[in-house]
Amino acid sequence: MPGQPMLPYFLQLTLRLSQGIGRLDDDVRGRAATFLRAAQGPGGGFHGKSATEDIYYTGFAVRGLSLLGELDESTVTHAYRFLRSFLTASRVSSFTATDVFSFLQTAVLLEAETGTSVFDSRDATMKEWALEQWSRFRCEDGGYASSRNTPYSSTYHTFLVAATGELLGIDEMRKNKMGAMILRRRRSDGGFVELEKLRYGGTNPTAAAVALLRLLESRSGTGRIPGSPVPPPTARGASIDFLLNQRTDDGGFRANPRIPESDLLSTFTAMIALIDLGAEGRLEIDSLRRYLEGRRHPDGGWTGGPWDTEPDVEYTFYGLAASGVLETVRKEPDATAVGPW
Repeated sequence: MPGQPMLPYFLQLTLRLSQGIGRLDDDVRGRAATFLRAAQGPGGGFHGKSATEDIYYTGFAVRGLSLLGELDESTVTHAYRFLRSFLTASRVSSFTATDVFSFLQTAVLLEAETGTSVFDSRDATMKEWALEQWSRFRCEDGGYASSRNTPYSSTYHTFLVAATGELLGIDEMRKNKMGAMILRRRRSDGGFVELEKLRYGGTNPTAAAVALLRLLESRSGTGRIPGSPVPPPTARGASIDFLLNQRTDDGGFRANPRIPESDLLSTFTAMIALIDLGAEGRLEIDSLRRYLEGRRHPDGGWTGGPWDTEPDVEYTFYGLAASGVLETVRKEPDATAVGPW
């Protein structure tokens, strides 16, 4: 309704995914939950294809179980202990920007489940901790790098920081420079690049850029991207065409035009970006459904693509998420997609 504040981007996405996943067959949901829970190790963290517990895979598993409504008390208690073990300078010093995102997303979900913050009175607050960590990845152009030793900002990690900051109610995100930096990464093929020096667009950076630009528009109060010129009226259509051109014969989406095979991550991000751009009516539902069913493993997890034979926690999250999105797709144009993006 007019006058009501817009929900944070990640919360909007989570609500859509939860709604769609709730419509999946009980057997699909149950097998996925069993697969994810089986990846939790004795230390409380979750692992990928190796047996090493990792904050990255823990983030995917906890988010997946949360979307399924399957975060039971034992899982939460052990995951909570695992996260607390990272609140030391020596362990956090090795974090990448993705690790910080995984930690914060998991901490938010566990706090929602338990009512107790991972951060206690001896620690910084979650917002203070987030700002301290992000400061180590900040670049002069307004973006954020993927690691502390990387001097170049990353489109994807800039989106993660901005969207997580929005979720946590953090405004100190230098939005004016951020929007201008992202728009400079739009290329003539209609896609966006992950790094400034790259010449050709990719599916995942395009999805991250579209989401970030829409976030910045929605929070500006003016319907425009702060500190940036208005994109040409053809920009949205060019990005839609770029993404649709990444479809492969098997029904999925590839990471960029130079890669012949599809993958589950690119398929999910392309679906979300096309929805954000108001083009969900151009998604080929039957082809996508066949693709996603082909990635689902008898064990209950999902594999990464036609080249992959072993499911893992990360791709199970993306498989669930993409399957949930598919259950919510409308065939008519999306009237909520306003503005240049």
